[in-house]
Amino acid sequence: NEYFRRFNQSVKLLLPIAFVGTVFLCLLNQPVLGLYGHDYLSDKSAYYIAMSALPVFVLANLYKINMVVREHQILMVIVSVVSSALLIIVLYLCLNNGIDAVQSYFWGQWAQILCILAFVMVRYKKDKNELIRNIDQ
Repeated sequence: NEYFRRFNQSVKLLLPIAFVGTVFLCLLNQPVLGLYGHDYLSDKSAYYIAMSALPVFVLANLYKINMVVREHQILMVIVSVVSSALLIIVLYLCLNNGIDAVQSYFWGQWAQILCILAFVMVRYKKDKNELIRNIDQ
């Protein structure tokens, strides 16, 4: 139970930091985009799509750490395959509907991250409930 308590504390600590970092990076869009060259300065929408995924990415990675610690390797392979397929599907759908290639990629990445987050959060809750049931017995 101590593990889950500390894990939840980590989530509560890192998520606000990720949100603040995202806002900070969004405010610095011109200098960051300028690092890639003058042609990229106008690509703000793709940049905002990518930056908005950062807090979700941080959260998904925290829950993936739980899967490593709890030794769910088979599920991790399944998550990788399914989320990668989803990225390709969303990318294809976006491109087919005339969405810019860079934006399409970041929308696909969003879908991939949300898929990973869904899988790992469900597994986390199952692990936590299983531990609680074992403690109650």
